[in-house]
Amino acid sequence: MFFKSDDPDGTREWYGRVLGIAFEEWGGTVFLPETAAAHPGAGTVFSPFKAETEYFAPSQERFMINLMVDDLRAMLARCAEHGVEPVLEMFGEANGDFAHIMDPEGRKLELWQPKPMQ
Repeated sequence: MFFKSDDPDGTREWYGRVLGIAFEEWGGTVFLPETAAAHPGAGTVFSPFKAETEYFAPSQERFMINLMVDDLRAMLARCAEHGVEPVLEMFGEANGDFAHIMDPEGRKLELWQPKPMQ
C-alpha cells in the first residue's frame, strides 16, 4: 500500500506513536505474511465499494486502509492515550472485531482483529 501524504515524516511519526508501526530507514515498513499466517482468519482484504458508500465517512478519501491487530481493545486503549478516539466500533462481527479511527490527514483506518473464518 502506497499513498501520498502532505507530511510524510509527520505521518510516519503518528502511525508509529499511535499504532506502534515501526518504519525502516527507507521510509516504509513491510507487513510480513508470516505475521498474518499466525492468526487464523487473517488475510489481505480487497473490496471495491460503490462510489456512494458512507462506510468510509467521515473521510473524504476514495479509499480506507484496513490494518490487522492482535488485540483491538488494547489498540483502542493505546489510541486513546494519544487522543485518538474511534468513530465506529463493531465487536462480535462474523469476521472479527472492528474499529474505525481517523489519521491526522483525514484517512479512515479500519482496525481489524480477525477471528477464524468458518
